[in-house]
Parts: sequence; structure tokens; C-alpha cells
Amino acid sequence: DPTVAAPGVFVMGFLVHEQVRSIILFSRAQGIERFAALAPATPYGETIVDALNQILLQTGGRLTRVAYYDPSGSNLDDVVRVLADYDSRHNELLAQRTALASRNDAVSRSALQRLERLDTIGDVPFDAILLPEQGGRLTEVAALLPFYDIDPARVQLLGTLLWHTPGLGKAPALVGGWSPAPSPKSNATFYSRYLSLH
Repeated sequence: DPTVAAPGVFVMGFLVHEQVRSIILFSRAQGIERFAALAPATPYGETIVDALNQILLQTGGRLTRVAYYDPSGSNLDDVVRVLADYDSRHNELLAQRTALASRNDAVSRSALQRLERLDTIGDVPFDAILLPEQGGRLTEVAALLPFYDIDPARVQLLGTLLWHTPGLGKAPALVGGWSPAPSPKSNATFYSRYLSLH
């Protein structure tokens, strides 16, 4: 919270706005244009979304979806389901199956067989999703995305410095996710200098 800074009171660490700027600038450089945010309904979550809005206005990206969930996680399933447009995409799939089943030709039967393996049809309206969460809740959130057909192979997962914890990259749902982090070499230099002064 940068507002606590005052004469004799210093803010140490990386500000939320800078964390979001870093990951969004990197994402934009990779060609990502459409973003979503799935955040806890907390002052931190709201600050992340505000920063995301400001930075996307500056960089030309678009924020197409924002969803907030209760910090306890009690409504997480419902929120992710709505964020994913799961019901409308599922109903569209059912309609296409019905239409194909009413035809009796080889092409329609072949298409119907391919659709039988799917739960939904169509894409979500974003190419990346920012998940400002940590620990077990982050793993839970990330695992729900593919459950509701937000495909991590097609939608890039983005995080904040909350993701900078040992072992996080081993969680299957988060493999390939991007998050900002300080350079390990710069960190080691800072720690050495700090220790030498005290």
C-alpha cells in the first residue's frame, strides 16, 4: 500500500501496479491483446483490476472479462462457470449435435462423432487471464479453468509476485503460466549488500 509512505516510513518491495505493468507489457510483447481477470473480492483484488484497466488503456490491450469471487472460495465454481460462458457454450454444442443428428449423411455423422468428445463449443473472449492469488487457492482456481473449458493451451495464465513461491511450477494446472519476478542475481546482490550493512 503506497499510501502508507511518509517521512521516515518507507515502502519496500514491488508495488502492485508495477507487478501488473511488468506482466502485461511482457504479454503484449508476445502478441496477447484480450485479457480477463479472476480476482478475490478484496481490496487487493480490486487494486489489481484497477491497475490492469489503467495499463491496458496505455498499451492498447482490451479487458474483456472481470470476475470476483468470495475470498473464502465459497462461490468459486459458480464464478468460473459464468466467466467461461460455460452454459451458453455447452448449449451451443447441444444445438449443433441435434442439428447434425437430424441429417443422415456421412459428413454429418463424422462431425457428430468429433463433437461427442467435447463439452462446449466456441472460444472464450480472452487470450490471457490474470489470477492474483497464491497457495492452495491459486491451485484450486487454476484447476477449475480447464474443468469449465478454459483451455490453458489456448488461454495464457498470468500471475503476480504472489506466484513467486517454491514448488508452484510443479502444479499441473499452472505449468506454462507467466508471472513477474525479480532477477535472482539482483536479489542475491541486494541480500548481500543488506547483510553487509547490518
